[in-house]
Formats: sequence, structure tokens, C-alpha cells
Amino acid sequence: MRRTFRVVAAVAAAVMLVGCGDGGGEGAATNKAEWEAQHGELVAAYSRDLTAVLNTINQGERTTTMATCNQVIDDANEVKEKALPVPNAAVDTALRKAVDIGLSAADNCLKGARNTEAHAVEVAQREFAEAREAMDEAEAAIEAWT
Repeated sequence: MRRTFRVVAAVAAAVMLVGCGDGGGEGAATNKAEWEAQHGELVAAYSRDLTAVLNTINQGERTTTMATCNQVIDDANEVKEKALPVPNAAVDTALRKAVDIGLSAADNCLKGARNTEAHAVEVAQREFAEAREAMDEAEAAIEAWT
């Protein structure tokens, strides 16, 4: 009897998780047009953030660098919360990578800017470049998505 209850409870929990998803906010999109309509502007803003932070972090202006790193964090978290998962595996994989690396880079960026720690800034520069590459992959996958 206990075993049956555990199995039923596990199945019910799995059904609830599938129904809820792990993102998508206002209803998960099922195709490219829906996904782009719901999340295209946000993803484009995150892409612009990565470009801006790469330009800014190399200038050495602490206040501007911190502001752009904070913007990356804000938009990356919003992409993570609202635009993921993407109903296309190639886009989903590349976008998740761009977001995860971007968040790590932004944390290192802020650490370096706050503490004038050159090594953290150098790590952030490398990570932002990796995040930009992953974002380029995501954008190419979005373009190829039919």
C-alpha cells in the first residue's frame, strides 16, 4: 500500500512539474513566431548588453563598467526567468550558455570593479567574450529555426 502511494505521489509530482515548466512566464511558446513575439525584444536587449559590456569593461571606467555589468545581470536573469526554455533545442542550448556565462562574467566584473582586482576583471573579459560567442550561436540558431 505504501509503495503504491509513493508511486502515485511521484507520478502526480511529475505531472505537476511538466505542467508548470521552468520558465516561459505568460504561457510557454510552442513555435518560433510565438517565442519571438513573447521574448524577442528581451533576447535582443541581452545581446546588446553583452556588446556594450565588452566595450565598456575594456575602457577601465569603474562606474560605467559596474552599471553595464549590473544591466547584464538584470537582463540575463529576466531571460532565464521568462524566455527559457526555448522550444528549439539549438536555440535553447546556446541561449542558456550565453546567459550562464554572462552571469558569471558579470559577477567577476563587479568583484573586480569593486575591489580593483585586476585578475577578476581579466576573467570577466574572457567570460564576456565567451558569452558573446554563445549569443552569436543563439542568434544564428534563431535565424535558422523554421
